[in-house]
Amino acid sequence: MSKKERATWIWDAHTLKDSTEMLSFFEKQSVKDVYVQIDASVSDFVYQSFIEKAHEQGMRVHALDGSPEYTEKDLDTFLRRIRPLDWDGIHLDIEPYLSSEWKTDQKKAVYRYERLIKRAADSGWTLGADIPFWYDEVSASTGGTLAEFVIQHTDYTVIMAYRDSAEKVMDVSAKERALGRLLEKNVSIAVETIANPEAGGISFFGKSAAYFEKELETLENECGCQVAVHHAESWKTLLNQ
Repeated sequence: MSKKERATWIWDAHTLKDSTEMLSFFEKQSVKDVYVQIDASVSDFVYQSFIEKAHEQGMRVHALDGSPEYTEKDLDTFLRRIRPLDWDGIHLDIEPYLSSEWKTDQKKAVYRYERLIKRAADSGWTLGADIPFWYDEVSASTGGTLAEFVIQHTDYTVIMAYRDSAEKVMDVSAKERALGRLLEKNVSIAVETIANPEAGGISFFGKSAAYFEKELETLENECGCQVAVHHAESWKTLLNQ
């Protein structure tokens, strides 16, 4: 049985300069969507070359940007940078809850974040965003929850449902997946593979490759949605350890 189409992130864009091994890995792992960090020190030629090779393999490549303190000026700079190239869309990982503003004035931080999402949605690009599963507990300025706001305003949303078993991932992402069905929006779920997560029970790192693959397939079958693996390098490491 063929694997379902998956997604992943590339945070170190310098690895794109020699992407043959990475693209081969993506092909073996049925990766369909790749979110690639935009780095000022990486040339457009390197990005475009990778995009073309990925397209030859039938993959979609999304320009990735964001930070806790992300501003509208940052977004505009990002959009100008990517415009000349053949990206398939943009992907934001902003995580405003890690900003200093969130600690002092959460409502203001939420409003700033909502403005960024709306501005990106109006850019003309296909828009995706990463959100934690607990955004269903954060109020949006427009009413409802922040999870509902992001799912409504993006073309697809990736839920960072970071737990180390398929059952737990399904449990923490249940409300967002239900919102996706209700709003008729694409919602996918993400799993973590990094070596040093912020808490126990979050990452699949240290689990066997067989266990990880089994849980991934269980997720794909039960969710009926795309599963994204964070991130490409740590995914490779997990499978090779």
